[in-house]
Amino acid sequence: MKIPNFKRLTKSDYNKEDQEFIEKLGFIINNSFEVIYEALNRKVDLVNNIACTVRDVTLSVNANGAPVAAASFSLDNPQNKVIGCQVISCVNLDESNVFPTATPFITFTQTNTGILINNVAGLPAGTNFRLKIVAYT
Repeated sequence: MKIPNFKRLTKSDYNKEDQEFIEKLGFIINNSFEVIYEALNRKVDLVNNIACTVRDVTLSVNANGAPVAAASFSLDNPQNKVIGCQVISCVNLDESNVFPTATPFITFTQTNTGILINNVAGLPAGTNFRLKIVAYT
């Protein structure tokens, strides 16, 4: 369902003695409702409105799911504690006919500057993948 347009408060809709007050109040209310209206009409995005960092990481894992080479990424706000990481995209960089065996799941350690990936479940061994990862804070 699409949210209908909101009616802005305009001083001309009120008695002359109330118009100055409505003009001041309307400015505050109209601006606030416009922001809320835009957000509710799909104007909220992951990068600008959610407390998170989104990064691409290229890696390959061994048979146990451990990265073959150290895999890490920086955080936008490294002082914030990361509560979890989620893979939102997974692209095979070697062979287009090799797919993840399950939804990739990451175990990680937060460092002073970012995230160190300890293990990735769900990826076939020996294949290079580009993961788009969201680290939620």
